[in-house]
Amino acid sequence: MHKLILNFINLYEYIHWCAKIKDEVEKLAYQLNEEAERTERPIRRLSKVMYGSTCADMQLHAMGECLSSIKHVVGKTSGCFYPRSNHWKLEEGRSVTSVAAEFGIAHSIVSRLWRQFQTTGTAIRGFSSGRPRGTTPADDRYIVLQARRNRRQTAGEIARHTTQANGRPISRFTVARRLHGGGLFARCPVRCVPLTPAHRRRRSLWCRKHRNWRDNEWG
Repeated sequence: MHKLILNFINLYEYIHWCAKIKDEVEKLAYQLNEEAERTERPIRRLSKVMYGSTCADMQLHAMGECLSSIKHVVGKTSGCFYPRSNHWKLEEGRSVTSVAAEFGIAHSIVSRLWRQFQTTGTAIRGFSSGRPRGTTPADDRYIVLQARRNRRQTAGEIARHTTQANGRPISRFTVARRLHGGGLFARCPVRCVPLTPAHRRRRSLWCRKHRNWRDNEWG
């Protein structure tokens, strides 16, 4: 009986330890997914591979910072990689072609990330402000002002006028986006039946005849 109780206690402690390990692995996997959302496509593919792995594999990869970049899995020759401040080394010695085939990405992407890691020590894509705008805030106000002054102008005409005014070429598509930002959109005038002089005369007579009517007479 005493031995059975000891076995039960050991089994309970083992289950508790497994549950604790599982919680830690799920936490690390969640952190991996959050990190992958802020990096480029190859890293997101690594995140998907991690979620499809077993708990043991996930724990091993997580302790190596979960393969947070291609640098952890790419190596032309056998070598050891120390992710950031970790001492968990990952020895792969795999070719660029095999890694590209595993994750379903182009050979050039893996090669570029590997060269970037060798040069800068990181394979995570940096952030940039993007392409500069083709117009200044003053140009944007001028475009909206031109459209309000003459609502029959087209975007191409406004683009030509703006180019002549500031000396910088802009396209009609840029003008359309600036007008949309200012709350102006293209509209076609409604086509109505043209009124003849006889129509106008009859309308005038009807208005004069009914101008003194009271509310009860209109009912």
